[in-house]
Amino acid sequence: MSAHHELWLPVLRPHERGRLMRIHEELAREWTRVLGSHLLPEARFTFTTLGFETFAALADGDTDNSRIAAFMLDRDQVAGFLLVSSAAIVYLVDARLGAVDGTAAESGRILTRLENALAREALEHLLATLSRVYTTAGLGWPKPTRFGERLRNTLLFAPEVYLLTFRFHIESPGIAGLDLTIAAAIDLVNPLRDLIATSRPPSANLQQAVAELPCEVELELGAWDVTVAELAALHPGDAAILPDGQDAWLCAAGVPVKRVRVSLAGGKLLIVPKERRHAS
Repeated sequence: MSAHHELWLPVLRPHERGRLMRIHEELAREWTRVLGSHLLPEARFTFTTLGFETFAALADGDTDNSRIAAFMLDRDQVAGFLLVSSAAIVYLVDARLGAVDGTAAESGRILTRLENALAREALEHLLATLSRVYTTAGLGWPKPTRFGERLRNTLLFAPEVYLLTFRFHIESPGIAGLDLTIAAAIDLVNPLRDLIATSRPPSANLQQAVAELPCEVELELGAWDVTVAELAALHPGDAAILPDGQDAWLCAAGVPVKRVRVSLAGGKLLIVPKERRHAS
């Protein structure tokens, strides 16, 4: 028996996965709060899973009265979409009209003009809340690009492309199939790449080991405007006062790491760390 391995399946780092899960758990809470009029009493949105699925597999779930809202994140131009299942759309519409009786939603029925308008309203509320949560989390603002079109007709992605998916469910007693999915290109995770995956300070041994590592540094001096007369008047031991914000810096790999004072004494270059001024 041979194991099947998806060579092109993307990989998430642990801190990226954890951060994305927390963002979408918060999204579920916000959806519950904002769409309270579209839910039965005690119903709520819950975030269930994070994973990877192909665009073709997701398109197969776009049937009957299901709705999509495609978007583009303004930060890195990442494409994505929100897919609401047929049963979930009918439930949100019926709950808004006070017509849900606690049984399974009739996902295949033809919606009236009023019901279609309410479905669009619910979809816009879902996307607006998604935009607010994503922006607060630093993922960027999802700008809507199209509503309601069949997912397979959008040509947003090639069928075999794996997308980062976030699955949600509306928990409402006695009603099944109330599913929602957010899908986006793996580039969605880019704003999280700089997060440090640590929950405790480094040990003393680690700090000592890092302190002993060799490191090449450069001395970068700020600009100093001076007249010829002032330059001629300088004597050994005089201090050159650089303009504010243009102190000398010690740099490592081009990155300023320490402000310093520089002076010449006895033919030697002296570099002394500059103390920070604390506001009183």
